[in-house]
Amino acid sequence: MVAVSYDAKHTSVTLAVCGDPITSKALVLLLQSYGYHARLISTSSLELDSLEGIGLLLLTPSRSAMDSAALGRIARRAQIPTLELTTEPITGLPTEEGEAQREFVSQVPWPCSSEVLRRRIENKLQQMAERMNPVTEGTD
Repeated sequence: MVAVSYDAKHTSVTLAVCGDPITSKALVLLLQSYGYHARLISTSSLELDSLEGIGLLLLTPSRSAMDSAALGRIARRAQIPTLELTTEPITGLPTEEGEAQREFVSQVPWPCSSEVLRRRIENKLQQMAERMNPVTEGTD
């Protein structure tokens, strides 16, 4: 897997959108209009190799829970930061395993406004930039 660099501008990071074909295509166009490098990856071709160079994966609600679960597993295995758009209520108490998973996969209630989605993308990219480039205090 090619290493992806996360910087303060975030526009150089490639976003991949996968899931429901119609929703995914619309989101790719929306994200491109915001200046992101966004591309569509079909659910049937989603494998670890197809995620090379991807800095953030956006999973749209899928037609089946099985599809959604499989996509989530692939994203976690690839350790690619992922935003999962979900129509299900987001519940559950944080656990150690849940916290570790949330580092890479976060859920976003769907539908949401484009501004909310944009903020969540920026927050996730900022989180990854800070993780990859930690700031150390007291270095002069």
